[in-house]
Amino acid sequence: MGTLLSIVTPAREAGPRLAAALASVADQAGAADEHLVVGPPGLALTEQPPARRLVASDATSPYAALNAGFAQCRGEVFAWLNDDEQYLPGTLAFVRDWFARHPAADILAGDFVVVDAAGAPLAVRRIIRPVWWLIAASYLYPFSCATFFRRRLREAGLRFDESYRIAADEDFFVRALRAGFRARHVRRVFSAFTVHPAQLSRRPEAAAERARLRAGYPAWVRGLRPGLNALRVAWMAGAGCYFPLRRFVCETYAPGSDHRERREVRRLPARWPG
Repeated sequence: MGTLLSIVTPAREAGPRLAAALASVADQAGAADEHLVVGPPGLALTEQPPARRLVASDATSPYAALNAGFAQCRGEVFAWLNDDEQYLPGTLAFVRDWFARHPAADILAGDFVVVDAAGAPLAVRRIIRPVWWLIAASYLYPFSCATFFRRRLREAGLRFDESYRIAADEDFFVRALRAGFRARHVRRVFSAFTVHPAQLSRRPEAAAERARLRAGYPAWVRGLRPGLNALRVAWMAGAGCYFPLRRFVCETYAPGSDHRERREVRRLPARWPG
């Protein structure tokens, strides 16, 4: 039996996209010990599997909802899944077993695919091991939909800084890594990330929040940023992150569908779509 796993999903309203995200957890029978959906009072979900709990919250941002949800989690490993993301089949069982076999690891990051609104794959995003000064010099390359972390980060006092509405995930993981928590990476595609016009990262204030983050990083990171970014690119190139993925099978829920649709792709590019 693997390590106990808790997943939190912040939800503003019910809809096909949220239903697809929740289904991608529910169909991995027994792999998630609990799935907390944190939303406004009165949020109604059509189905309520035994592992899922609905948590009513007046949180005004997704990160406030995540703080409220993680405070109620009972597992040993935590993760969060937004309503525009899905776990691919087998991901949760793999993660449970991986943490059970690697007790010294605190954070696990995997790869992910980018899909369109119908769930069709557009690109693969391979990453390298999360390193805080590489993230600080570039961007948060481990995406939250493919990242899992142990309860001990929370027990050490790490919370999302709710003054950020868009960049709190980068702030959270950089603080965790700077505090000495150990991150690992596996070359496995964990999840699907949907691109759509309403994403927070597309808003004008996203750049301002990233600038605020960078201003708080050590002067040596800011001064060496071009060189550190070049090091990241070289590392990723050496790890094969920029090569297409061949013969990949993507199984995701299209919004409104009650089953995963299987799509086999002969060649999936590594470049971010658009």
